[in-house]
Amino acid sequence: MEAGTLTDLKISPTIPTVQQKTSYKVQFNTSNNFSDDGKIVVQMPKLIKLEDVGATVQVQPINGSIRATYGRVIEGNGIEIKDVFGRSSKKSQKKNIKIEFYLKSAYNQDSAVDAGAMRITTYTQIDAKFFVVDQGLITQSFVAAAGQVRPSTIPMIFSDKELGKENATWTFGFRPDHEIPANGYLKVTMPKEIVMNPGKTMKNGYCAKIGCKWTWPQSNATEKYIIMLMLQRVPAGEHMIVDLAGITNPNTRRPTGQIVVSTFGTDGVSLIDTGFNQSATMTSPGQLDFFSAINAIKRNGITTQYRFTMESSIQVREGYRLDYELPAEVRAPVLKKGEKAKCKAILGFAEIECTVVDQKMEITLKKISKQKTKTGTGKFMWTVEGIRNPQSTKPSSSFVDITLYDENAVAVASYTKKTKPIINIYSSYISKFSLDQTSIDYSAVAKFTVIFKPNGAIPPTGSI
Repeated sequence: MEAGTLTDLKISPTIPTVQQKTSYKVQFNTSNNFSDDGKIVVQMPKLIKLEDVGATVQVQPINGSIRATYGRVIEGNGIEIKDVFGRSSKKSQKKNIKIEFYLKSAYNQDSAVDAGAMRITTYTQIDAKFFVVDQGLITQSFVAAAGQVRPSTIPMIFSDKELGKENATWTFGFRPDHEIPANGYLKVTMPKEIVMNPGKTMKNGYCAKIGCKWTWPQSNATEKYIIMLMLQRVPAGEHMIVDLAGITNPNTRRPTGQIVVSTFGTDGVSLIDTGFNQSATMTSPGQLDFFSAINAIKRNGITTQYRFTMESSIQVREGYRLDYELPAEVRAPVLKKGEKAKCKAILGFAEIECTVVDQKMEITLKKISKQKTKTGTGKFMWTVEGIRNPQSTKPSSSFVDITLYDENAVAVASYTKKTKPIINIYSSYISKFSLDQTSIDYSAVAKFTVIFKPNGAIPPTGSI
Protein backbone atom coordinates (compact mmCIF):
# COMPACT_ATOMS: atom_id res chain seq x y z
CA MET A 1 0.00 0.00 0.00
CA GLU A 2 1.36 3.40 -0.94
CA ALA A 3 1.96 6.01 1.72
CA GLY A 4 -0.41 8.94 1.99
CA THR A 5 0.62 12.52 1.42
CA LEU A 6 1.28 15.16 4.03
CA THR A 7 0.24 18.61 2.88
CA ASP A 8 0.96 22.23 3.78
CA LEU A 9 4.41 21.49 5.15
CA LYS A 10 6.06 24.54 6.66
CA ILE A 11 9.04 25.34 8.82
CA SER A 12 9.91 28.77 10.17
CA PRO A 13 12.44 29.96 12.75
CA THR A 14 11.34 32.09 15.67
CA ILE A 15 14.58 34.06 15.23
CA PRO A 16 15.10 34.47 11.48
CA THR A 17 18.68 35.79 11.47
CA VAL A 18 21.63 33.80 10.11
CA GLN A 19 23.70 31.68 12.52
CA GLN A 20 21.30 32.26 15.42
CA LYS A 21 20.29 29.57 17.89
CA THR A 22 16.54 29.38 17.64
CA SER A 23 13.37 27.26 17.73
CA TYR A 24 11.55 26.13 14.62
CA LYS A 25 7.82 25.99 14.13
CA VAL A 26 6.94 22.87 12.12
CA GLN A 27 3.45 22.29 10.74
CA PHE A 28 1.71 19.95 8.32
CA ASN A 29 -1.62 18.26 7.62
CA THR A 30 -2.01 14.49 7.71
CA SER A 31 -3.95 12.35 5.25
CA ASN A 32 -4.19 9.21 7.42
CA ASN A 33 -4.21 8.60 11.13
CA PHE A 34 -1.60 6.52 12.93
CA SER A 35 -1.20 4.91 16.30
CA ASP A 36 -0.75 7.07 19.37
CA ASP A 37 2.61 5.42 19.96
CA GLY A 38 3.62 6.08 16.39
CA LYS A 39 6.34 8.52 15.45
CA ILE A 40 7.17 11.53 13.31
CA VAL A 41 10.53 11.88 11.62
CA VAL A 42 11.49 15.36 10.43
CA GLN A 43 14.44 15.43 8.04
CA MET A 44 15.50 19.01 8.70
CA PRO A 45 16.86 21.26 5.95
CA LYS A 46 20.52 20.40 5.47
CA LEU A 47 21.84 23.87 6.35
CA ILE A 48 20.21 23.88 9.79
CA LYS A 49 22.70 22.77 12.40
CA LEU A 50 21.48 20.26 14.98
CA GLU A 51 23.20 18.84 18.03
CA ASP A 52 25.13 15.59 17.72
CA VAL A 53 23.32 12.37 16.81
CA GLY A 54 21.55 10.97 19.88
CA ALA A 55 21.09 14.36 21.55
CA THR A 56 17.68 15.13 23.02
CA VAL A 57 15.60 17.82 21.34
CA GLN A 58 12.86 19.62 23.23
CA VAL A 59 9.46 19.57 21.52
CA GLN A 60 6.74 22.07 22.38
CA PRO A 61 3.26 21.14 21.11
CA ILE A 62 1.07 23.89 19.70
CA ASN A 63 -2.67 23.91 20.48
CA GLY A 64 -2.41 20.37 21.86
CA SER A 65 -1.97 18.90 18.39
CA ILE A 66 0.49 16.31 19.82
CA ARG A 67 1.48 15.17 23.32
CA ALA A 68 5.19 14.36 22.85
CA THR A 69 7.56 16.84 24.47
CA TYR A 70 10.93 15.63 23.29
CA GLY A 71 12.68 13.91 20.38
CA ARG A 72 16.19 12.92 19.52
CA VAL A 73 18.66 13.70 16.75
CA ILE A 74 19.13 10.92 14.21
CA GLU A 75 21.38 10.42 11.18
CA GLY A 76 20.75 12.56 8.09
CA ASN A 77 20.06 15.77 10.03
CA GLY A 78 16.81 14.29 11.28
CA ILE A 79 14.72 14.51 14.44
CA GLU A 80 12.67 11.53 15.57
CA ILE A 81 9.62 12.11 17.80
CA LYS A 82 8.09 8.96 19.32
CA ASP A 83 4.82 8.40 21.24
CA VAL A 84 3.36 11.32 19.37
CA PHE A 85 -0.10 11.08 20.99
CA GLY A 86 0.79 8.86 23.96
CA ARG A 87 1.91 5.26 24.61
CA SER A 88 -1.25 3.52 23.46
CA SER A 89 -1.38 1.47 20.28
CA LYS A 90 -4.83 2.85 19.56
CA LYS A 91 -5.51 5.46 16.90
CA SER A 92 -7.18 8.17 18.96
CA GLN A 93 -6.73 10.85 16.32
CA LYS A 94 -8.80 11.38 13.22
CA LYS A 95 -7.52 11.59 9.66
CA ASN A 96 -6.69 14.89 8.01
CA ILE A 97 -5.62 16.76 11.12
CA LYS A 98 -3.26 19.68 11.48
CA ILE A 99 -0.12 18.98 13.48
CA GLU A 100 2.16 21.77 14.66
CA PHE A 101 4.93 22.04 17.20
CA TYR A 102 8.19 23.78 18.02
CA LEU A 103 11.58 22.08 17.80
CA LYS A 104 14.04 23.85 20.06
CA SER A 105 17.77 24.63 20.13
CA ALA A 106 19.14 24.39 16.61
CA TYR A 107 21.06 26.91 14.55
CA ASN A 108 20.07 28.77 11.40
CA GLN A 109 22.13 28.49 8.23
CA ASP A 110 25.38 30.48 8.02
CA SER A 111 24.21 32.91 5.34
CA ALA A 112 21.04 34.37 3.87
CA VAL A 113 20.21 31.49 1.54
CA ASP A 114 17.45 28.91 1.57
CA ALA A 115 18.01 26.31 4.27
CA GLY A 116 17.10 23.50 1.87
CA ALA A 117 14.50 20.75 1.53
CA MET A 118 12.49 19.33 4.43
CA ARG A 119 10.90 15.87 4.47
CA ILE A 120 8.41 14.66 7.09
CA THR A 121 7.25 11.08 7.54
CA THR A 122 4.62 9.70 9.94
CA TYR A 123 4.75 6.12 11.17
CA THR A 124 2.29 3.83 12.92
CA GLN A 125 3.56 1.15 15.34
CA ILE A 126 2.44 -2.45 15.07
CA ASP A 127 4.03 -5.21 17.15
CA ALA A 128 6.95 -2.94 18.08
CA LYS A 129 7.68 -2.19 14.42
CA PHE A 130 7.12 1.09 12.61
CA PHE A 131 5.43 1.39 9.25
CA VAL A 132 5.19 4.46 7.03
CA VAL A 133 1.78 6.12 6.92
CA ASP A 134 2.17 9.55 5.25
CA GLN A 135 5.06 11.41 3.66
CA GLY A 136 5.60 15.00 2.58
CA LEU A 137 8.41 17.02 1.02
CA ILE A 138 9.13 20.67 0.36
CA THR A 139 12.18 21.49 -1.72
CA GLN A 140 12.60 24.98 -0.29
CA SER A 141 12.05 25.89 3.33
CA PHE A 142 13.05 29.43 4.35
CA VAL A 143 15.75 32.02 3.78
CA ALA A 144 17.41 33.32 6.90
CA ALA A 145 17.68 37.08 7.29
CA ALA A 146 21.10 38.70 7.02
CA GLY A 147 22.55 40.12 10.20
CA GLN A 148 24.00 43.58 10.78
CA VAL A 149 27.40 45.11 10.26
CA ARG A 150 27.58 47.78 12.93
CA PRO A 151 29.79 50.86 12.99
CA SER A 152 32.44 50.79 15.67
CA THR A 153 32.81 53.50 18.27
CA ILE A 154 35.86 54.82 16.42
CA PRO A 155 34.79 57.67 14.12
CA MET A 156 35.58 57.67 10.42
CA ILE A 157 38.98 59.25 9.76
CA PHE A 158 39.82 61.15 6.57
CA SER A 159 43.32 62.14 5.47
CA ASP A 160 41.75 65.16 3.81
CA LYS A 161 38.17 66.51 3.83
CA GLU A 162 38.60 68.80 0.84
CA LEU A 163 35.84 68.55 -1.75
CA GLY A 164 36.96 66.66 -4.84
CA LYS A 165 40.40 65.88 -3.39
CA GLU A 166 42.09 62.96 -5.13
CA ASN A 167 44.10 60.16 -3.48
CA ALA A 168 42.54 60.65 -0.06
CA THR A 169 42.70 57.84 2.54
CA TRP A 170 39.63 56.91 4.56
CA THR A 171 39.73 54.76 7.69
CA PHE A 172 36.71 53.24 9.37
CA GLY A 173 35.86 50.39 11.71
CA PHE A 174 32.90 48.02 12.05
CA ARG A 175 31.72 44.87 13.79
CA PRO A 176 29.89 42.09 11.91
CA ASP A 177 27.23 40.40 14.05
CA HIS A 178 28.16 36.96 12.80
CA GLU A 179 31.17 34.87 12.00
CA ILE A 180 32.89 35.16 8.63
CA PRO A 181 34.25 31.75 7.61
CA ALA A 182 37.77 31.22 6.37
CA ASN A 183 37.73 31.98 2.63
CA GLY A 184 34.62 34.08 3.12
CA TYR A 185 34.40 37.61 1.78
CA LEU A 186 33.97 41.18 2.92
CA LYS A 187 32.71 43.85 0.53
CA VAL A 188 32.78 47.64 0.89
CA THR A 189 30.41 49.48 -1.46
CA MET A 190 30.62 53.24 -1.89
CA PRO A 191 27.73 55.59 -2.74
CA LYS A 192 27.60 57.33 -6.11
CA GLU A 193 29.35 60.47 -4.84
CA ILE A 194 32.58 58.62 -3.99
CA VAL A 195 35.04 57.28 -6.55
CA MET A 196 37.79 54.75 -5.73
CA ASN A 197 40.94 53.91 -7.65
CA PRO A 198 40.96 50.12 -8.19
CA GLY A 199 44.76 50.07 -8.35
CA LYS A 200 45.22 51.87 -5.03
CA THR A 201 42.05 51.32 -3.03
CA MET A 202 43.05 48.80 -0.38
CA LYS A 203 45.87 50.08 1.77
CA ASN A 204 45.45 48.06 4.94
CA GLY A 205 43.02 45.88 6.85
CA TYR A 206 43.27 44.45 10.33
CA CYS A 207 41.31 43.17 13.31
CA ALA A 208 41.53 44.56 16.82
CA LYS A 209 41.80 41.27 18.70
CA ILE A 210 42.97 38.63 16.26
CA GLY A 211 45.58 38.74 13.53
CA CYS A 212 43.23 38.87 10.55
CA LYS A 213 44.71 37.68 7.29
CA TRP A 214 43.15 39.40 4.31
CA THR A 215 43.89 39.67 0.64
CA TRP A 216 42.41 42.09 -1.87
CA PRO A 217 43.12 41.19 -5.49
CA GLN A 218 42.88 44.16 -7.83
CA SER A 219 40.49 42.11 -9.92
CA ASN A 220 38.06 42.35 -6.99
CA ALA A 221 38.07 46.16 -7.02
CA THR A 222 36.16 48.74 -9.06
CA GLU A 223 35.53 52.45 -8.73
CA LYS A 224 32.50 51.70 -6.56
CA TYR A 225 33.37 48.64 -4.47
CA ILE A 226 36.16 46.42 -3.24
CA ILE A 227 35.90 42.75 -2.24
CA MET A 228 38.31 41.27 0.29
CA LEU A 229 39.02 37.57 0.81
CA MET A 230 39.30 36.51 4.45
CA LEU A 231 42.06 33.92 4.74
CA GLN A 232 41.01 32.86 8.22
CA ARG A 233 37.84 32.68 10.27
CA VAL A 234 36.72 35.97 11.82
CA PRO A 235 34.65 35.54 15.01
CA ALA A 236 31.25 37.18 15.42
CA GLY A 237 31.49 40.72 16.75
CA GLU A 238 35.18 41.15 15.93
CA HIS A 239 36.23 44.79 15.56
CA MET A 240 37.51 45.15 11.99
CA ILE A 241 39.24 48.22 10.52
CA VAL A 242 40.03 49.09 6.90
CA ASP A 243 42.18 51.82 5.37
CA LEU A 244 41.00 52.69 1.87
CA ALA A 245 43.40 54.77 -0.22
CA GLY A 246 43.18 56.39 -3.65
CA ILE A 247 39.70 57.75 -2.98
CA THR A 248 38.44 60.85 -4.78
CA ASN A 249 36.46 62.79 -2.20
CA PRO A 250 32.87 63.70 -3.04
CA ASN A 251 32.44 66.99 -4.87
CA THR A 252 29.60 68.23 -2.68
CA ARG A 253 29.27 69.52 0.88
CA ARG A 254 26.07 67.58 1.32
CA PRO A 255 26.23 64.25 3.17
CA THR A 256 26.90 61.41 0.75
CA GLY A 257 24.78 58.34 0.37
CA GLN A 258 25.59 55.44 2.65
CA ILE A 259 28.76 53.37 2.67
CA VAL A 260 27.68 49.72 2.93
CA VAL A 261 29.80 46.89 4.34
CA SER A 262 28.68 43.30 3.70
CA THR A 263 30.04 39.87 4.55
CA PHE A 264 29.55 36.71 2.47
CA GLY A 265 30.09 32.98 2.67
CA THR A 266 32.77 31.11 0.74
CA ASP A 267 30.78 31.24 -2.50
CA GLY A 268 31.03 35.03 -2.48
CA VAL A 269 27.28 35.51 -2.99
CA SER A 270 25.60 34.12 0.13
CA LEU A 271 25.04 37.16 2.33
CA ILE A 272 25.81 36.88 6.05
CA ASP A 273 25.70 40.43 7.41
CA THR A 274 25.21 43.84 5.86
CA GLY A 275 25.11 47.36 7.18
CA PHE A 276 27.52 50.01 8.48
CA ASN A 277 25.41 52.51 6.49
CA GLN A 278 27.49 55.58 7.26
CA SER A 279 27.65 58.82 5.28
CA ALA A 280 30.60 61.15 4.77
CA THR A 281 30.56 64.95 4.71
CA MET A 282 33.38 67.03 3.33
CA THR A 283 34.11 70.31 5.12
CA SER A 284 36.95 72.03 3.24
CA PRO A 285 36.34 73.97 0.00
CA GLY A 286 37.66 72.32 -3.13
CA GLN A 287 39.41 73.78 -6.14
CA LEU A 288 37.75 75.09 -9.28
CA ASP A 289 39.50 73.75 -12.35
CA PHE A 290 39.52 76.86 -14.53
CA PHE A 291 38.34 80.46 -14.75
CA SER A 292 38.80 82.97 -17.55
CA ALA A 293 37.29 86.11 -19.08
CA ILE A 294 37.51 87.62 -22.54
CA ASN A 295 36.23 90.96 -23.83
CA ALA A 296 34.17 91.08 -27.01
CA ILE A 297 35.78 94.29 -28.33
CA LYS A 298 39.44 94.70 -27.51
CA ARG A 299 39.67 98.48 -27.65
CA ASN A 300 41.03 100.64 -24.87
CA GLY A 301 38.55 102.19 -22.45
CA ILE A 302 35.28 101.24 -24.12
CA THR A 303 32.31 99.51 -22.49
CA THR A 304 31.69 96.07 -23.94
CA GLN A 305 30.43 92.54 -23.30
CA TYR A 306 32.62 90.09 -21.36
CA ARG A 307 32.33 86.31 -21.71
CA PHE A 308 33.27 84.26 -18.64
CA THR A 309 34.16 80.56 -18.48
CA MET A 310 34.39 78.35 -15.41
CA GLU A 311 35.23 74.67 -15.25
CA SER A 312 34.43 72.73 -12.12
CA SER A 313 34.70 69.12 -10.98
CA ILE A 314 32.98 70.30 -7.79
CA GLN A 315 29.23 69.88 -8.05
CA VAL A 316 27.36 73.09 -8.86
CA ARG A 317 23.70 73.21 -7.82
CA GLU A 318 20.79 75.56 -8.24
CA GLY A 319 21.00 78.31 -5.64
CA TYR A 320 24.81 78.37 -5.66
CA ARG A 321 26.60 81.70 -6.18
CA LEU A 322 29.93 82.50 -7.83
CA ASP A 323 31.74 85.64 -6.69
CA TYR A 324 34.78 87.22 -8.33
CA GLU A 325 36.58 90.54 -8.13
CA LEU A 326 37.36 92.34 -11.38
CA PRO A 327 40.94 93.55 -12.00
CA ALA A 328 41.51 97.15 -10.96
CA GLU A 329 42.02 98.13 -14.62
CA VAL A 330 38.62 96.74 -15.59
CA ARG A 331 35.56 98.60 -14.36
CA ALA A 332 32.31 96.96 -13.31
CA PRO A 333 29.02 97.97 -14.91
CA VAL A 334 27.59 101.25 -13.64
CA LEU A 335 24.10 100.53 -12.33
CA LYS A 336 21.31 102.39 -10.61
CA LYS A 337 20.42 101.46 -7.05
CA GLY A 338 18.73 98.02 -6.97
CA GLU A 339 19.41 97.40 -10.67
CA LYS A 340 20.77 94.01 -11.76
CA ALA A 341 23.59 93.67 -14.26
CA LYS A 342 22.61 92.52 -17.71
CA CYS A 343 23.89 88.97 -18.11
CA LYS A 344 23.05 85.81 -20.02
CA ALA A 345 23.63 82.09 -19.44
CA ILE A 346 25.45 80.46 -22.36
CA LEU A 347 26.49 76.96 -21.25
CA GLY A 348 25.72 74.83 -18.18
CA PHE A 349 23.40 77.42 -16.69
CA ALA A 350 19.84 77.88 -17.90
CA GLU A 351 19.10 81.00 -15.88
CA ILE A 352 21.37 83.30 -13.86
CA GLU A 353 21.08 86.56 -11.93
CA CYS A 354 23.98 89.02 -11.75
CA THR A 355 24.62 91.73 -9.22
CA VAL A 356 27.49 94.17 -8.74
CA VAL A 357 28.99 95.31 -5.46
CA ASP A 358 31.75 97.83 -6.20
CA GLN A 359 34.21 95.76 -8.27
CA LYS A 360 32.74 92.40 -7.24
CA MET A 361 30.46 90.37 -9.49
CA GLU A 362 27.97 87.95 -7.95
CA ILE A 363 26.52 85.34 -10.31
CA THR A 364 23.62 83.38 -8.78
CA LEU A 365 22.55 80.15 -10.44
CA LYS A 366 18.76 80.22 -10.64
CA LYS A 367 18.34 77.22 -12.90
CA ILE A 368 20.80 74.63 -14.20
CA SER A 369 20.68 73.32 -17.76
CA LYS A 370 19.25 69.88 -18.48
CA GLN A 371 22.67 68.59 -19.53
CA LYS A 372 24.08 69.42 -16.08
CA THR A 373 21.13 68.23 -13.98
CA LYS A 374 22.75 64.94 -12.96
CA THR A 375 26.41 65.87 -12.54
CA GLY A 376 26.49 69.62 -11.99
CA THR A 377 30.10 69.57 -13.17
CA GLY A 378 32.10 70.52 -16.27
CA LYS A 379 32.19 73.78 -18.22
CA PHE A 380 29.95 76.78 -17.54
CA MET A 381 29.80 79.98 -19.61
CA TRP A 382 27.96 83.28 -19.33
CA THR A 383 28.18 86.88 -20.53
CA VAL A 384 27.93 90.22 -18.71
CA GLU A 385 27.23 93.51 -20.47
CA GLY A 386 28.52 96.95 -19.60
CA ILE A 387 32.04 96.17 -18.38
CA ARG A 388 34.63 98.78 -19.28
CA ASN A 389 37.96 97.74 -20.77
CA PRO A 390 41.34 98.82 -19.39
CA GLN A 391 42.46 102.24 -20.61
CA SER A 392 45.57 100.90 -22.33
CA THR A 393 46.91 97.87 -24.12
CA LYS A 394 48.90 96.91 -21.06
CA PRO A 395 47.73 93.48 -19.79
CA SER A 396 45.44 93.76 -16.80
CA SER A 397 46.06 92.22 -13.40
CA SER A 398 44.33 88.97 -12.42
CA PHE A 399 40.74 88.35 -11.39
CA VAL A 400 40.77 87.56 -7.67
CA ASP A 401 38.59 86.18 -4.84
CA ILE A 402 36.96 83.68 -7.20
CA THR A 403 34.78 81.61 -4.88
CA LEU A 404 31.79 79.33 -5.31
CA TYR A 405 29.26 79.38 -2.45
CA ASP A 406 26.38 77.00 -1.72
CA GLU A 407 22.80 78.07 -1.06
CA ASN A 408 23.72 78.72 2.58
CA ALA A 409 26.58 81.04 1.61
CA VAL A 410 29.17 78.46 2.68
CA ALA A 411 32.28 78.31 0.47
CA VAL A 412 32.33 75.19 -1.70
CA ALA A 413 35.28 75.83 -4.02
CA SER A 414 37.67 78.54 -5.09
CA TYR A 415 40.11 79.33 -7.89
CA THR A 416 43.45 80.49 -6.51
CA LYS A 417 45.60 80.46 -9.63
CA LYS A 418 46.31 83.59 -11.63
CA THR A 419 43.82 84.18 -14.41
CA LYS A 420 44.75 85.25 -17.90
CA PRO A 421 44.84 89.06 -18.20
CA ILE A 422 42.50 91.19 -20.25
CA ILE A 423 44.52 92.53 -23.17
CA ASN A 424 43.34 95.20 -25.59
CA ILE A 425 44.84 95.33 -29.06
CA TYR A 426 43.27 98.57 -30.31
CA SER A 427 43.95 102.05 -29.00
CA SER A 428 41.06 104.29 -28.17
CA TYR A 429 39.87 107.22 -30.31
CA ILE A 430 40.60 110.90 -29.81
CA SER A 431 37.25 112.41 -30.59
CA LYS A 432 38.33 116.09 -30.79
CA PHE A 433 41.65 117.56 -31.89
CA SER A 434 42.72 121.11 -32.67
CA LEU A 435 45.96 123.14 -32.88
CA ASP A 436 45.95 126.87 -32.13
CA GLN A 437 48.91 129.27 -32.57
CA THR A 438 49.35 132.87 -31.47
CA SER A 439 51.03 134.04 -34.71
CA ILE A 440 51.13 132.89 -38.27
CA ASP A 441 53.86 135.34 -39.37
CA TYR A 442 56.95 133.91 -41.00
CA SER A 443 59.83 133.40 -38.56
CA ALA A 444 57.71 134.73 -35.70
CA VAL A 445 57.96 133.11 -32.30
CA ALA A 446 54.51 131.71 -31.61
CA LYS A 447 52.76 129.79 -28.88
CA PHE A 448 51.00 126.61 -29.93
CA THR A 449 48.05 125.15 -28.00
CA VAL A 450 47.10 121.53 -28.58
CA ILE A 451 43.51 120.70 -27.68
CA PHE A 452 42.16 117.13 -27.78
CA LYS A 453 39.49 115.01 -26.09
CA PRO A 454 40.55 111.39 -25.48
CA ASN A 455 37.87 108.73 -25.34
CA GLY A 456 39.54 107.17 -22.31
CA ALA A 457 41.01 108.70 -19.20
CA ILE A 458 44.74 109.28 -19.03
CA PRO A 459 46.17 107.68 -15.90
CA PRO A 460 48.22 109.82 -13.49
CA THR A 461 51.42 108.11 -14.62
CA GLY A 462 50.50 108.17 -18.28
CA SER A 463 52.14 110.27 -20.98
CA ILE A 464 51.21 112.05 -24.22
